[in-house]
Amino acid sequence: MFTDADIISCYTWDDAVQDGEKVDVSRLASRVGYTMPVAITRNLFETHLKVDTEAETDLHINALLMLLAIWIKNLKEKGKADSNRIAYSATFQDEQVTQVWAMVEPRSPVNLEPVMTIMLPSDY
Repeated sequence: MFTDADIISCYTWDDAVQDGEKVDVSRLASRVGYTMPVAITRNLFETHLKVDTEAETDLHINALLMLLAIWIKNLKEKGKADSNRIAYSATFQDEQVTQVWAMVEPRSPVNLEPVMTIMLPSDY
């Protein structure tokens, strides 16, 4: 219905990173094998990943990214990695098991490059 409509306003993945709503962790993600830009929502970052030092925070982020990579690999092996949203469980410093979502979407309506955002379900 709206395929030929002009875009009046759009809040893109890059806008959310610039505004601080998402934390770009693409540098860390590329080190563990991700081939697309990756961000974590500010809420997930502040409540579960950010700790006293940047090095420790990076370790927590790396652990989350590696857990997701393993989860994606297992889904692919089972032929179940056909969704743009993956739900999985992670354990953070508080040792509570927390559901986390990873979503792949276009960078913007005009730039269809895939990007990933990792979030708590309440961030959606």
